[in-house]
Amino acid sequence: MRTEISAGEISNYRTNGFLILRALLDDSEVVELKTAVLAAVDSMGERKIAGEGADLTATDDYYDRIFTQRLNLWRISEVVRCYLQAERLGRLLCDLEGIDGVRVWHDQALIKEPFANATPLHLDNPYWSFTHSTRSPSGSRSRTRRCRTVACVSFPAATGSLVTTE
Repeated sequence: MRTEISAGEISNYRTNGFLILRALLDDSEVVELKTAVLAAVDSMGERKIAGEGADLTATDDYYDRIFTQRLNLWRISEVVRCYLQAERLGRLLCDLEGIDGVRVWHDQALIKEPFANATPLHLDNPYWSFTHSTRSPSGSRSRTRRCRTVACVSFPAATGSLVTTE
């Protein structure tokens, strides 16, 4: 696992609002994490959220046929939990943000299945219950939520990759 981040990468992130960290995980870690994620997703069947108290299940409606989406895999996979709670990764994220700590909202597996419905252009943030802004000492607004994505497969840009916007 990559644990160092350069001053240039930090500056790039803070200027542009996103950063692509290639080789964040080495090849064996990618295989380990991908295997664990797929096993956890498979073990859940149609349940969307792992663990007690959440009985949401996938249906045959349009949205559920865009992605196979499963949440909180850390509850049922020790491997996923270890990556999600990796202190070294947390430290890297703190260095990137210039903060002392991070809180994980949840983990989420999004798997684009063959022949799945098209993914419409959308914005997730308005649906997150903890969305809010704070004012920095300089008076500017600062969003306090962040999305971290770890892709376990390679894909060409032509396939329509994840896009971040302001």
